[in-house]
Amino acid sequence: MPKSRLYIIIAVVAVLLVAIIWLLSSPGDRDRTADDGPPGSPPRESFDRDPSGLEWPDAPAPEISAEEIRRLWPDLYLPRPDREEVARQWKDFAAKHPENFYIPNRFREPLTEQQEKDRRETLDLVSSVESRLATNKAKARSAEPGQDGPDAPEESPVTPEEQRAYFQYRIQELESRIQLIDYFITNGEPDEQQKKLAAEEIKTWQKELDEYKEVMESIPEN
Repeated sequence: MPKSRLYIIIAVVAVLLVAIIWLLSSPGDRDRTADDGPPGSPPRESFDRDPSGLEWPDAPAPEISAEEIRRLWPDLYLPRPDREEVARQWKDFAAKHPENFYIPNRFREPLTEQQEKDRRETLDLVSSVESRLATNKAKARSAEPGQDGPDAPEESPVTPEEQRAYFQYRIQELESRIQLIDYFITNGEPDEQQKKLAAEEIKTWQKELDEYKEVMESIPEN
């Protein structure tokens, strides 16, 4: 796959995941309660706070109309998600996919001490494997034009056991992405463009997932 397409896919995936997690996350984690003014007026959160909480307490309130604020910052007028419905969806998702990587901790069953230890060890192993692979790639690229690159190591820098743990982690991460996007499509309110983009990404991830599973089957036992 060309690097330019890979970068585009990574960027799109990142934006899509952030958008979905934001939509499904509890607004209580990111919004503060604000009093609503009369119909057509802007939210009073920005202008009715205690002056001691403002960055410039002596500055006068901005002279700007509600219509101008609506034009400049339309997101301020978007309806807020129903907190109870958001929590219900996360609980429902967590019940269906308890091992999903993207479930917020508040909706996840508490981990035991051993599970916490195993998770840290897995993350450390993944970081170590990626670091060793990156080092080998850097050495291969360091060869001058017309010169042979460094000899391949007699043994792989990553043991079979580490390879299995690494690819199992990557498989679970891809499955988590697919589960989250699929749940959003089924239970959310995506528009046609979002549905099309999500379907394309799921197809790409599923292909990558199948490739990882094939690699897992080819890893020697020892």
